[in-house]
Amino acid sequence: MQMLRKRKNSSNVYLKLLVGVTVIISNSCEEKNCSKKLKDERTLNEYFVEIDTCDKYDNYSRHRYFINSGLFMAGYGDRLFKQGEWFYYHENEEVAQGQFEDGGPVGTWKYKYFENTTWNIVNDRKNGFEISIPSSWSMENDRSNFALFTSANSKNQEEANLNIVVSDYDLEVSEYVNEHTDTLRADPSIKEIDLKELSIDDIDEAFQRKFKIENEQYEGLAFQTFYGRKDLGKVFIITINSKYDSYRRYEPIFESMLSSFKMY
Repeated sequence: MQMLRKRKNSSNVYLKLLVGVTVIISNSCEEKNCSKKLKDERTLNEYFVEIDTCDKYDNYSRHRYFINSGLFMAGYGDRLFKQGEWFYYHENEEVAQGQFEDGGPVGTWKYKYFENTTWNIVNDRKNGFEISIPSSWSMENDRSNFALFTSANSKNQEEANLNIVVSDYDLEVSEYVNEHTDTLRADPSIKEIDLKELSIDDIDEAFQRKFKIENEQYEGLAFQTFYGRKDLGKVFIITINSKYDSYRRYEPIFESMLSSFKMY
């Protein structure tokens, strides 16, 4: 009887050890499966992305976006639909930090280069779009299909601005973009033109274009996004402009504004 009890106790010990080993192996496998790596080609600037599916906020996994081997931004959710806290970097140094809610920046944001700022939601019902802009930025809307947002840190519009033009979908976006790009190439003040067609869910035609502007008194950068929505019968053209040497400082603001853009 004592031998039987010893065997049972011994079996229990072995069973516990076996379960412990199984748990350790299982946890190890889960840790290995937490990390995903992919290439995000849904923008002119192609990002290499590391996703940690075990680190979540409100069921959204943590993403880290790298460009040119350097960390650019990190946070929860997708680049096109951010949630929770996000951080922006330049040469791996943190330069901006703030919260997102349902894709739009909210609350007070901290910046290395600018004063902390809050955000306002601009809802243009007539033209059918919504965008978040820093509360310190000014807005001009003197035309029915045009809106201009200018940085409060700039002494003029050349420092940094974002403008939106909405037009009817009466011409293929690809036809317009290609013809206009040819026109830009013929302009001696336009340099370093980069154009890419994008594949984005729910967007019939999407393009991004970037080019440098050089003349005697000004050196700037223009970054344009074209969205064609046949279901809405509209084309949205979002243009970001800044002085060439200022673009990096404004990039977290530009990226947050652009990712908050919604069409309806």
